[in-house]
Amino acid sequence: MPLPDRPVPRGALAYLWFFFVSQARWAFAAMLVLGGVTAVIEASLYVFVGDLVDRMQAGGRDSLCETTAWPLP
Repeated sequence: MPLPDRPVPRGALAYLWFFFVSQARWAFAAMLVLGGVTAVIEASLYVFVGDLVDRMQAGGRDSLCETTAWPLP
């Protein structure tokens, strides 16, 4: 890769933007979106498991399926 015509930026974020992000903007944007979607899915799984544990603690073992409709809302 040839050296750029303009001088290298001084800040760390400017350096990263200049050499890495600007060369693959769409790939970087896709990576950010995919990471965000993955984080939301993971957080929703923790919420679901927490809700499931709360429902299991609220009722007895024998009546869990009778009192809770499957699939859980």
